[in-house]
Amino acid sequence: MDKMQTDVNSHLGAGARLTGLFSAPRQTFVAAGVRPLPWAPLILVMLVSWITVFFTVDLIMDTQMDAMRDMMHEQGLAMAELDSTLEKMSGYTRISTFVGAPLGKLVNTAFWALVLWGLGSLMLGAKVSYAAVLEVAAYGELVQALGGLFRVPLMLGSDSLTVDLGLGAFVPTGTALHRLLSPMDPISVGAMVLVGIGLATMYRTSTGRAMGVVFGPWLASLLVFNVWLAGLVG
Repeated sequence: MDKMQTDVNSHLGAGARLTGLFSAPRQTFVAAGVRPLPWAPLILVMLVSWITVFFTVDLIMDTQMDAMRDMMHEQGLAMAELDSTLEKMSGYTRISTFVGAPLGKLVNTAFWALVLWGLGSLMLGAKVSYAAVLEVAAYGELVQALGGLFRVPLMLGSDSLTVDLGLGAFVPTGTALHRLLSPMDPISVGAMVLVGIGLATMYRTSTGRAMGVVFGPWLASLLVFNVWLAGLVG
């Protein structure tokens, strides 16, 4: 992309970048590389997360309370004492859910961007600012957050927080293979591809190399957290 076109794209505002993300993503990523504006997609990620929690908080609370009830029952608490303890905890749990969900998205996005920035600097060669990579990572997280909002009717309809739209739907539940494949749904994979295109654009490298930087740590995290650690806890 020539310098004149780069200069034009660098003046794209936050709104134009967000709309262009789905119609002309490379222009959005060029603009992010020249003049990063990571706050816009990050705010939207938190907003969408809040909306999702608003509609599913009762389901989240029921799931968390059931898990706490089982844990306390195993510790030998009497039923009356158990119910009293859970009632006291319910208000705190509700507040922490509303606060923790969007803040968790923010922290996860910042850490994911840090990983991509480090690997990109080592493996892709060009010099790109952390803020620029953070903006790209935030766009990917925004797609996933919108996917979570799309799942809300499915969660409410099935009365479960678990809605399997990934490859895990085709393998037995509870297995290591299911835990590995479940997160690989079209929305999550599409978000990773979008981030890969963003890195390829900003680092001016091949799409294949950029996809390796994105999908490598993502698959490694699934193997560690979803397969190994989840297997130990389970």
